[in-house]
Amino acid sequence: MLSANQLLRNTGNLFPIQVSFFIAASFGLYLAVLSLSNEEMNNGTSILIATSGGLIAIFFFYFMLQKYFVVSILKYALLFYLIRLSIGIVHYLIFLEPDYFRHSSSDFSYLDEYMWLFDSMDMFAAGTAGTADADTVAGYAAENKNYEMIYLMSFLFYFGGVKALSVATFNSLVTVYAAFLIYFISLKINENSRNAIFCFLIVLLQPFEMITSILSRDTFGQMLVLYSVFLLVFFFSSNGLFKIVIIGFASWVSSLVREVYFLIPLIVGIGTNIVYSVIYNFRNFKKSNLIAFIFALIGLVALTPILIEIFLGRFLNVDFLSKIIALPVSFIYSVVGPFPWTQVLYQVTGYEYHIPGYLTSVFNLTLFLSLLIFLVNIRPSRSQFMILLIFSLFYLSGILVYGGKHTVYYSIAVPLLALFDSNSRIFIFFSRFIMVFIFFLILNFIYLSR
Repeated sequence: MLSANQLLRNTGNLFPIQVSFFIAASFGLYLAVLSLSNEEMNNGTSILIATSGGLIAIFFFYFMLQKYFVVSILKYALLFYLIRLSIGIVHYLIFLEPDYFRHSSSDFSYLDEYMWLFDSMDMFAAGTAGTADADTVAGYAAENKNYEMIYLMSFLFYFGGVKALSVATFNSLVTVYAAFLIYFISLKINENSRNAIFCFLIVLLQPFEMITSILSRDTFGQMLVLYSVFLLVFFFSSNGLFKIVIIGFASWVSSLVREVYFLIPLIVGIGTNIVYSVIYNFRNFKKSNLIAFIFALIGLVALTPILIEIFLGRFLNVDFLSKIIALPVSFIYSVVGPFPWTQVLYQVTGYEYHIPGYLTSVFNLTLFLSLLIFLVNIRPSRSQFMILLIFSLFYLSGILVYGGKHTVYYSIAVPLLALFDSNSRIFIFFSRFIMVFIFFLILNFIYLSR
């Protein structure tokens, strides 16, 4: 019987298409179950229905592709789906609506950004149902910089009624999808089942958007980013027009998260082989690669005005020169995170949102250490180099555009670094995590005692 990585090695372009289809089908199954809920239904009954929909979707996706998985994957997927969902529910009941389960509606009141997302989802759901004024819906669409993502999220309200905690089931579910995707990426690149399981658990354990009831787009965004990476990895060896189409599609998927991300799959898909050859195989660098690079560069220059207008329009007034000069400070800030952790002491609105952000910074630094150990001892393969390039560009774009001050923006692709953990042992990883966490706490105590 062939192992999972041997099966992947023997699959062609059909496998990523299968995965894409089963993600869409399982998500459709989740919405079908969610449709048993409605506007008038008690919120407690609704969350049970939505939770069941997520569990059924995970079962379905696993069994459709089970020959590529080890058996333990399913129990981890179900367990962490419920854990992340429970964290979201507890958060919502403590900080937002303690009486949520006694009612059949959501009196959502929180930070302005999240209230805007809630209202936008409600409006788009009403627009889909035909119960909202078309001009009003169009106005909401024009005001949202991630309209497509929010429109997709609005199906939660369209099918299940306007129930705030449906978002927690959705965020928990897409995190499991993201874990499945990075599992496949690991099997393809490293051909190592242990590392694949490790990567799977890293995504499920990550503090990134751990409070699943917070109405943000970043959990869904991370899944889309990892899906675009999945496409690049599995079609990396393709040639001709088909590869260009896949790169373009992956770029579009990434742009749904943030417009600036459109360029990342484009640069990586075109430039990985060239950059890798220049760094590691300069003597064998082919003239054909140079010609391809020149044509790609000419094409990129020719398309630059269009790309800037379509994907970078809202960044035209950003002073990128000052951002570049501030990169060293931004980089340090991005590593340290929201330091010091004084929001808890001040009890500012939304302070609890910074807790997973702080833990995410510790988590990121732990993965950076694993990467450093890998690079000191091993030369990356061409596929591994592509992952490094992808991560670097996502990380750089986050700290360049936002100055390293929004943890989720530069952390979105950090789980990819789990591919470079040579030990691939959760116990070793969390031993390092605890040491980094203690170090951060010491820095906080020193700062606060001044």
